Amino acid sequence: MSLLGRVSKLNPNTLLNACLANSKLIEYIISLNTTNQLFDKGVDSQGNVVGTYSIATEFISGGEKRAGDNFTLKDTGAFYDSFRILIGEKEFTIEANTIKENKDLLDYSDYILGLTDESKIYLNEVLLGQIIPKIKAAILND
Repeated sequence: MSLLGRVSKLNPNTLLNACLANSKLIEYIISLNTTNQLFDKGVDSQGNVVGTYSIATEFISGGEKRAGDNFTLKDTGAFYDSFRILIGEKEFTIEANTIKENKDLLDYSDYILGLTDESKIYLNEVLLGQIIPKIKAAILND
């Protein structure tokens, strides 16, 4: 098959899905949402602060959570542990169990699940590092 033929057969969705088959990449995407956004910054996918702890929360937590600090939504870790990536034909979706002790964490923000623009930039850099070798292999191999 000619080079042009091999290039024309490249399918971006197939390349993306091949990358998303890597469990380390899935873990990285989840960590962008849970660790980088929620735990480190206390922000949703729009970059907005999810909420701040009150003086009462500081007292109840024995000072572990400080009044005025951003919510991390971590507490027991069950919410973070429930994160999953659903892979579609052309995209992926982040899902998690947002119900905690009869409260839906989405009440804090509809955008808790998802990546900020900054996280998307980090992910794109990682994806490029995985997709480029796949494109080269597809083009150069007959």
